[in-house]
Amino acid sequence: MGFGDFVKNAVAALRFAIGRGDDVSESRIIKFAKTMHPSKEAFESLGFEFSESNDSDTFEVKLPEGWRASNCIGLGARHYHNIYDEKNRRRVWYLYGVSPFGGAYGCADLLCRYIIADKPIDEKECEYDDEASLTVMYIADRALQPRECCLREIGIYDEDEWEKEEELGEQAWKYMSENFPDWRNPLAYWD
Repeated sequence: MGFGDFVKNAVAALRFAIGRGDDVSESRIIKFAKTMHPSKEAFESLGFEFSESNDSDTFEVKLPEGWRASNCIGLGARHYHNIYDEKNRRRVWYLYGVSPFGGAYGCADLLCRYIIADKPIDEKECEYDDEASLTVMYIADRALQPRECCLREIGIYDEDEWEKEEELGEQAWKYMSENFPDWRNPLAYWD
């Protein structure tokens, strides 16, 4: 690649970075890398419209009616976005970037409504990351607000209790499989 191509790709990266700070409504076309989970067809079933772009690594995408893409999070030409549905629920996480050396890269993931997660229990609030001594295992519902997303607390373990963490994880997995058998399907339980 010559210097001219490098400059051309750097300008494309800057153009991508500029203008990605505002929310993107369904009327604006965005770029998706062609790597999607679980599949392009799953996105289409929700109303995403794909068309070929002038770049073989990407699609131009129109969001479903009422959906929006969040402000970008990232530096340079690599950006992480969330896409929210018409009820303002986070449904998609995607990464898209343009390399100054040529080409685009990224991926898009449809998010499941329910997840099994854990988080540290801070004994006091602080403005910096702190290694907490305890962690709680819980099941989250993405349709709820972030601070209200705990659907069910499974239990608490100390950071050194690997066996207990695994046991709680198995309990959470069993609970989800019994109560929400299709919980790992990103198209299930949203309506």
